[in-house]
Amino acid sequence: RLDELTARLDTLAKVPGAALRRPDALLQLLCAVAEERSQDYAGATIGHLFEPAPQSGSAPNTPPPPPVRLGGSYANPNPNENADPNPRPRRLPPSLSAALEAEQAVLREVLFALQGINGRHLSLEPDSDSYALDPALPLHPGQRDMVLCMAEGGWLYRRVATYVATRAGRPAPAALPATLGFSALEPPLLPAPPGGLAAQAFCAALQDELNEFFRFLAVLEAKVQAGEGDASEGAPPAMTLHKLYVYLQEPLRKLKLMATICDAVGTLKGGAIAAVLHHYARHGDAATRAFLRRLLRRCLLPLLEQLAAWLEEGELRDPHREFFVRANPGVRSEQLWEKGYAFVDELFPSFLGPGVGRAILKVGKAINFLRTCCGDRDFTQPPGVKRRLRELRALVGGGGGGG
Repeated sequence: RLDELTARLDTLAKVPGAALRRPDALLQLLCAVAEERSQDYAGATIGHLFEPAPQSGSAPNTPPPPPVRLGGSYANPNPNENADPNPRPRRLPPSLSAALEAEQAVLREVLFALQGINGRHLSLEPDSDSYALDPALPLHPGQRDMVLCMAEGGWLYRRVATYVATRAGRPAPAALPATLGFSALEPPLLPAPPGGLAAQAFCAALQDELNEFFRFLAVLEAKVQAGEGDASEGAPPAMTLHKLYVYLQEPLRKLKLMATICDAVGTLKGGAIAAVLHHYARHGDAATRAFLRRLLRRCLLPLLEQLAAWLEEGELRDPHREFFVRANPGVRSEQLWEKGYAFVDELFPSFLGPGVGRAILKVGKAINFLRTCCGDRDFTQPPGVKRRLRELRALVGGGGGGG
């Protein structure tokens, strides 16, 4: 575009009697064209820069050039010439004002929906199990689509919260009516659910993610309240539907992941939960992979404690029967090696490989046999084995490693 303008300037400069009268206007015009890239404007204004040189003694009869447009506004050489000494606040047209008020109201409704709370204009329809928006609101179709996309987060939140509550033996949370204020932003207190240590760790990790989600909603609620104060003073609101939609992309992605994982885990126990999480953690997206590995580490901690007790002491500390080694009660001591312990395939973390599982079974059986049948109560594993087990627990508990 600048090359084209330069060529036109060179052409006009070669006209006999032409002179560049306003070099400052030329620079301003080039800046304006670079910003606006408006061909019509450039063609309409460039003719004022080159004019026939006035004859000596004669007054120029051409009008002054118009103000140059810069960045969407016109630069007035005398900005105070037409200034209003008593400026009054600008009022928006009634239709635009109603649209802004409806948008601010819907912002609060979206935050209600993200907590599983039904609002006045946005509520969960039990028949269709989806959110519906009041058709009387003056919103254009694009805004309505954004509202319903964001309200999906409330449906996902209720799905995850229902899973955690169900495994805890409590009734599923129902959609609540909207209340005054945002007291519902306080996260619900969910106790650790029964059903195994790995399941408890998994649900505790999910609850921590939901608590983080509630803290993020509290920040958004503060922004919405600040935007309402700006709108009451005639200033543009600090929060809009488009901004809220952008802010919620990452939380919505996490909620979708948690809902998918909850459906996949179901009522599994022990190492089976870890196997599902490891399968989903093999993801190409780095953020998704890091999030799922964080959940996986939480589930592996109780399994590592059980594994360490079996490998170091030959003892099964499995009150919920979720470890992949299971004792057969009532077996006599002479049959302890052959029938005393069994390997449970469905509870084994499959990502370790079947050979590793069988080796773990044999090592624990050997230590238990020495202590029970041979009377060697003082037998302990070499210091190197205990050190590696401590390093493994520290690695998983601290979140290190990339595997």
